[in-house]
Amino acid sequence: MLPFAAPVAGATFGRDDRVAVTRPGAEFLPIGIVKGGKGVAYATGFLVGDCHVLTVKHAAGRVASVAGRRMTFRLPFAGRDGSSAGSVVASGGLDLVGDPNRLDRREDWLLLRLDRCLGQRFGILALVDKLEKSGPIRTAGTDALFSAGFPIDQPWRRQLTIDPECRVRGGAGHLFVHDCSSLPGNSGSPIFKTVWRDGRASLGVLAMHSTATASRRVLAYRGEDGSVATRMADVVPAIRAYLSRPSSPSPSIASR
Repeated sequence: MLPFAAPVAGATFGRDDRVAVTRPGAEFLPIGIVKGGKGVAYATGFLVGDCHVLTVKHAAGRVASVAGRRMTFRLPFAGRDGSSAGSVVASGGLDLVGDPNRLDRREDWLLLRLDRCLGQRFGILALVDKLEKSGPIRTAGTDALFSAGFPIDQPWRRQLTIDPECRVRGGAGHLFVHDCSSLPGNSGSPIFKTVWRDGRASLGVLAMHSTATASRRVLAYRGEDGSVATRMADVVPAIRAYLSRPSSPSPSIASR
């Protein structure tokens, strides 16, 4: 079996209610596969600008530096026109060699600049970069979320896999613990929440799945369990400058 974006631990909490989507709507077309990591089969990634893809840094494998690394992004449902190679132009500070399993995942992100821009044709995901004034996340269980990605146990060439109902389970500071499905291959999966603007609802990416703390496929949720995500509030300030350059339109940034 090919290795996936480490760490390989993963779980589907509670009953496995994941939904296989074989014909994703326009809101999910920007989600794809990132390949090219050292010893890694793939991770999930998504378009955040016309020419830029966001994924987890550990998708690059255990390498000392990711700067300039060549990787490939593919949109499984976009045909031959939905793929492009690209270069890493920015990344968080997660140490992929010395401490890849640390639970503080604010630095587990990587920005890929595509050789051929795809966002104007296939769409861009909106990022939620504003957090509640009362703290970094809401009290456990109060915010309904869902995630979408390409886990190891499902045929990514034929379907997008959605966890239709998951929640924030806790955290402090920059720690974001959730119970969305988090099997290998889900690393980099966007975690969505409903964003209200001018009385209208839309989807925004609150975080992206980073690492799991459990290693069983299906387990009942317990207080000490959970998976950890990288919050967009920690990523957007670092990538905004790249996405606002004239060669690439600004990403869609949503507010809570």
